[in-house]
Formats: sequence, C-alpha cells, structure tokens
Amino acid sequence: GIVVLEDSCSVRPNSHFLTMSSSLSSFQVFSFTKERAVSRFFGHEQITSLVGMSDFVIAGASNGNILIWQVSSGELLSVIQNAHFQAIRVLRASENLFFSGGDDGVVKVWDLWACLK
Repeated sequence: GIVVLEDSCSVRPNSHFLTMSSSLSSFQVFSFTKERAVSRFFGHEQITSLVGMSDFVIAGASNGNILIWQVSSGELLSVIQNAHFQAIRVLRASENLFFSGGDDGVVKVWDLWACLK
C-alpha cells in the first residue's frame, strides 16, 4: 500500500511532474503528460520531506541528511550529511535555491548548484 507522509507530495508551478513518497525510503515521480510513473527512487534513509526543482528531486531524511537526485538519469548526485541535527520536515524551492527546516528548529537556505559541486 501507499504510505503518505506529511509534506510528501511536491508539484512545481508550470511543471509536468508530481513527486510523491510511496514508502518511508522511496518515492516516485509521476508525469502528467504520460499519465504514469516515470521514475522511482530509493534511498537508504527514511524520507521525511520532498521537493522538485527542474530536473532534480531533493529529499530530506529523518537523520538530518539531504539527498539530491537527477530525475532524467535516476542518479543520486549528492548527499549533504548532517544538514540538520534532527529530521528534516520541510523543503521548499525557488529558482536555484531551496530551503530546509528541521526538528532542530533551524531553517537553512541552500544553493542547488553549489550542493552539486
């Protein structure tokens, strides 16, 4: 069955994709134009939040890590270890920046391209 986590769906404005968590350690990207799932991503960590940015999906984990996948290749491009000291509950995106908020009470601003270097 599908386990829907709080803040586990993401649709970007003018996007053709929906990102949805389907279990505690995986999520799928659905295409509105193809009317089906186009990618499924697996992490080794419990995913607590998701956001889509262009060709990327960013996931926050219960251990405070941030994971960044490229949708078109399915490749895990970056893991930001200890981005927060506790679970990441909220991710939001704007242009090339994304924002994370965790149970540690901290909100952080990240530059996507700097995180991918």
